[in-house]
Amino acid sequence: MAIETNARIEFSVASVEEWERVNPKLHQGEPVFAKKPSGKYILKVGAPGGSTYKNAVVVWDQDDAETKMTSTQEAAAQALASKNAAAASASAAKTSETAASASKSAAATSAANAKTSETNAAASASNAANSEKAAKASADRAATFDPTSYYTKTETYTQEEVDAKIPTKTSQLTNDSDFVDTETLRGIEQNLIAVVPTKTSQLTNDSGFAVISNGHLVINGSELWIE
Repeated sequence: MAIETNARIEFSVASVEEWERVNPKLHQGEPVFAKKPSGKYILKVGAPGGSTYKNAVVVWDQDDAETKMTSTQEAAAQALASKNAAAASASAAKTSETAASASKSAAATSAANAKTSETNAAASASNAANSEKAAKASADRAATFDPTSYYTKTETYTQEEVDAKIPTKTSQLTNDSDFVDTETLRGIEQNLIAVVPTKTSQLTNDSGFAVISNGHLVINGSELWIE
């Protein structure tokens, strides 16, 4: 039958100096806690087959554990800092990549614009050269203009010859334009003479112009006096 008890085993926590001075024989796996001059503890167990304290195996050293813990924490902090730095570097690299891409695109646009400007400048220069050539050709034509090229005549005349051909008398006129010739004019003249009245008794009032009033000739309302 199992017996419950409140008995406790109290391990010695003598100083390292005291343990080394006594240097007792330890059974295999027997634990010993010793207090170091720093106030921290060290744990030793008896070596396989048993051993003295001095030859016991160190299982745990508080100073060494804390040092390692501090180193581990520092290493973890450094690792975290390195991770953050790497993330920042990656972000900066991404930003640089984006900026480089934008610069490349802007450079390509600038190059295209420069090429367009070059093409436009070449076209303007060509147009200017063509305009200059056209102006030169016009100037050359103006300098060599011959008004006689607009005349269809095949011969030239002197002033005397021109004056000689200008008629100065009706007898020199011909009927080339199909106007009234001299014989026709003579015939019309005889007819006109025949119809022109020579006496007041021959005048009529058909047109309402010439009438006899009070023994006087009245033309268009005005009395004509002959003295």
